[in-house]
Amino acid sequence: MELNSLERCPTGIDELDEVLGGGFVRNSVILLAGNPGTGKTVFAAKFIYEGIRRYNEPGVYLSFVESKQDFYRFMKSLGMDFESLERDGKFIFIEALTLADESTIDRTMDVLFNRVVDIKAKRAVIDSVTTMTQMMESASRARSLLQNAIVRGFKPFGVTVLLIADLPFGENKVGFGVEEFVVDGVIVFRMGKERGIITRYMEIRKMRGVDVLNVELPFIVIPSKGIQIMKLERPPVQPLVTEEKIETGIDYLDTMLFGGLQRGAQVLLVGPSGSGKSIMVANIVAHAISKGFRVVYASFEEPSAQIINRIRILGAPTSEEFLKVFSLNPTAYTFVEVLSRLMTLIDSYKPDIVVVDGLTALAKLQEPSSFWYYCVNIFLALKKRGIVGIHTYAANYPEEPVPLDTLADIVMVIKYTYKNEVKRKFTIWKSRLCSSVPKPVAMSISPKGRVELTEVTML
Repeated sequence: MELNSLERCPTGIDELDEVLGGGFVRNSVILLAGNPGTGKTVFAAKFIYEGIRRYNEPGVYLSFVESKQDFYRFMKSLGMDFESLERDGKFIFIEALTLADESTIDRTMDVLFNRVVDIKAKRAVIDSVTTMTQMMESASRARSLLQNAIVRGFKPFGVTVLLIADLPFGENKVGFGVEEFVVDGVIVFRMGKERGIITRYMEIRKMRGVDVLNVELPFIVIPSKGIQIMKLERPPVQPLVTEEKIETGIDYLDTMLFGGLQRGAQVLLVGPSGSGKSIMVANIVAHAISKGFRVVYASFEEPSAQIINRIRILGAPTSEEFLKVFSLNPTAYTFVEVLSRLMTLIDSYKPDIVVVDGLTALAKLQEPSSFWYYCVNIFLALKKRGIVGIHTYAANYPEEPVPLDTLADIVMVIKYTYKNEVKRKFTIWKSRLCSSVPKPVAMSISPKGRVELTEVTML
């Protein structure tokens, strides 16, 4: 049977469903293993919640570790209102905090199956299966429980099941070690620290019916959304840049670009601090907004009010209908969280242009390989969506190397000198999209922040 022909059960996390080819194989049993605090319960809750809300698939949650009151309160803080789903008869929470022996397990499983039948559930969670297997005397007894009571027990009902398993710190083996072999899929949750800030990852170790192997996905747990994955962009070929162009509003720059910036083009704007990168970007953004294009402006060096004021001075409307400003202190978040939040905003707002101002600040906080990894993803993500990306980086290029110059479709360079007065020079250093690269031109900035480029015979 072809993998694509298998019926899928969407997880409700769009980025993961894309990796899995649509979701878990329906009627399968998936093991979620990880240390405490890695996000297993939130993931499982999201699976149930979105299954009901988006796909009208009732769900049952069996918990040996958390009371119903605590579960409802915590999940509501993450945007999941299970009380309302329960009132609608689509969800049942089974609280089983007093598990004592194997006979109690049998009775609890009977309750679970009955509740599945009662609401015709298509999704179920057992949190945690470790609590059950710890009651077993041997690995063979644990395997029998998993195979007979869970894997085979759920098959007649057409239910997709998530089993949560606790992985002690320092251990790689789940329980008796048989759990991973019995189930259809295994996702291991891990967490580490960057600059004292928690970073979480999920690793797909096994997934029957899905053509993926050892895929590691960084993710964050955020209010209102629950789980947000920073997915590796994996297009089969490099996305195309379209012929449609967006004018920059800087007349001679549009001439140099043969009409403007092509949709999907990724532009790297490089220059020393104070050279005018942010002012040039503001000119492009102001013109785009005035023409009805939507812009997301992400800055890691300036507050939102300062950015909005600069654009307003240029005479452009700054309502949220056309402009969303995303300003974060990069030292307060991991790189995964910064880019995940940015991509969430982009996918909801659907802009024509995205500005990422201040990549230098992010580069200083990351290992070079990590910085490269995430920048490749953001460049590909914008290009695939047909969004013009303008990324600024502080450097005296080309004397100071910039690691992103090979990724960009266009590299624009600003240089300036200061003796008796400031003199700026602007160059399109590289362009994959133009048949010829124009020569350097003079750059001036008016008192109100208007950028003008002028062709000269000698600079």
